[in-house]
Amino acid sequence: MKPERRSNRLKNSSKPETIASENGCFTEAEKKTDTDNQKTGEFLKSNYIYRELVDGMNDTVWVIDLNGNLLDVNKTAETTLGYSKDEFLKMGLFGIDASLTKETIRSLVKNMPREKLQIFETAHKTKSGKIIPVEVSSSIINYLGEKAILSLARDISDRKQAAFDLHKSEELYRNLIERTPDGVYKSTHEGRFVEVNPAMVKMLGYNSKEELMAIDIKTQLYFEPTDRESLTLLERFEELGIFRLKKKDGSELWVEDHGWYIHDEKGEILFHEGILRDISERKHAEDALRASEERYRVFINATKDMVFLKDEKFQHLLVNDALATFFNRDMNQIIGQPDVGLMPENVAKHCRETDLKALASNKLVVSEEVIQDKIYETNKFRVPLGKGRYGIGGYIRDVTEKRRSELQMIKQAEELKELNATKDKFFSIIAHDLKGPFNSILGFSDLLLENYRDLDGDTLEKSLQAIHGASNQAYALLENLLLWSRAQTGRVDYNPEVIYLQEKVLENIRLLKFQANKKNIQLTSNIPSNLKVLADRNMMGTIMRNLLTNAIKFTNRNGKIEVSAIVKNQQVEISVADNGIGIPKENFDKIFCIDSKTSTPGTEKEKGSGLGLILCKEFAERNGGKIWVESELEKGSTFRFTIPV
Repeated sequence: MKPERRSNRLKNSSKPETIASENGCFTEAEKKTDTDNQKTGEFLKSNYIYRELVDGMNDTVWVIDLNGNLLDVNKTAETTLGYSKDEFLKMGLFGIDASLTKETIRSLVKNMPREKLQIFETAHKTKSGKIIPVEVSSSIINYLGEKAILSLARDISDRKQAAFDLHKSEELYRNLIERTPDGVYKSTHEGRFVEVNPAMVKMLGYNSKEELMAIDIKTQLYFEPTDRESLTLLERFEELGIFRLKKKDGSELWVEDHGWYIHDEKGEILFHEGILRDISERKHAEDALRASEERYRVFINATKDMVFLKDEKFQHLLVNDALATFFNRDMNQIIGQPDVGLMPENVAKHCRETDLKALASNKLVVSEEVIQDKIYETNKFRVPLGKGRYGIGGYIRDVTEKRRSELQMIKQAEELKELNATKDKFFSIIAHDLKGPFNSILGFSDLLLENYRDLDGDTLEKSLQAIHGASNQAYALLENLLLWSRAQTGRVDYNPEVIYLQEKVLENIRLLKFQANKKNIQLTSNIPSNLKVLADRNMMGTIMRNLLTNAIKFTNRNGKIEVSAIVKNQQVEISVADNGIGIPKENFDKIFCIDSKTSTPGTEKEKGSGLGLILCKEFAERNGGKIWVESELEKGSTFRFTIPV
């Protein structure tokens, strides 16, 4: 290091001339003769020690005389500000501190307390022009026998920035607190507000902070003292609580409070702090929703239908009591479960298929499942669950009785259709078939009345035979009509009894023997004498009489009619076979139906009522059997019917 230059003031001093040391600070002569400086500058005993100490400091060190002339600087100053030591000594301190003047130095010295530091803030300018804020600690020292100022300047850029950031943060915090719509408070443990924000004042209905801060929290803010105790307990654990507070006008305010404690070093509570949010509207909405859900729950539990709601994974979110009862499980055992495990596998599979259809469509999906001989109708529809999610809602209804009623209605409709056809047939018979015989009777009777004196015996006999035949035909028709109408209205009593079949068949053969003889038709019976059936005697007679009458009617002269019977499957199958003209196959079903006009004249123009075979079918079924025909044109027909043994 080059020897330091001495100031002119030191050269003209009366003190002995000194020799600069290697470090250019103090000479041996100065150290020996300057005993007055021993007390205040004892730390400068060694120039080497001083240099090492000063140059090793992180702060910049400045030594100036009382006129502001720079006497010494340390290495940190050179490094920090970018000047060399020679540049510093030439320029002086005024070049790096624009606020420093000789007047400020004199004022500084004048006001500087003895044996104490004078601390102030200023700014130093680097060689590059950068301004560095510094904190300067100055004191008066004895420097080479003269008073001087020793200043240590510390770079406080970081502190200044931190202070600026803190100020900005506090300003931002204050703005946030002042502008937030939530209430912010600080209170004592005893129950007095220390600080509140404007939102808190407005929320509670007071006119000013001062007015709110003057209230007693325990008695004026809570409806019940226990509310305050509950709140402080939650604050201890810094948990969120929902409370009812009393506004200035006494009205109710629901708030969501997030509070906490501030403790001292001993753990004692100093303050309560927290944030209040007005949730009155939310609370009222929740109460309304809860009431609505309760009403909804009452409704869905009151219905007999089984109600459910599933999520997109087909797991139950909600079921009503009816569905829980159907599954024979507690409701909690159903929630979260899919249909598999709650119902038969095939039914659960079908439910999954309809769930997928409902989830993929906005339309109602209706399906039916049969479970344990009961029919259930399920109506499913897509339900929004929120956040873009959809589930499946629906209800299940037992429609077993409904379906039975529908089937009954269909049956009744068919029966009504038949009744209408019957009515039409009935009037057709009365209007046409019954009119024919009476025309004959009236015609021949008129002839006899007008000409009976002039008629010969043959003509008179033929006329009487015509009247007799027409009368028999009309009687048979009326008898069948009356019997059939009674059967339709349920007024024909069914009285089953054990009947010897051969006896009943022979009885009817004897009744119709005259008609058969007129056409020379042979009537025979091959019924065993001991064969018995369980049937209504009158109905059995009607069946045999009508079948035999039809057989005679459609059999040519010299034909044959045979009655036989065999036992099959606990029933007797009775057959009436003829070798007459036969029946076309397309008429097999028609001849047993009232709504089909199938009455055909016999081989000798005999007329029928069209009701004989219909009565046979009615009575055969009434006795627990059935009737059918087998026929081939020009070869004959065989009518068969069954009666229980």
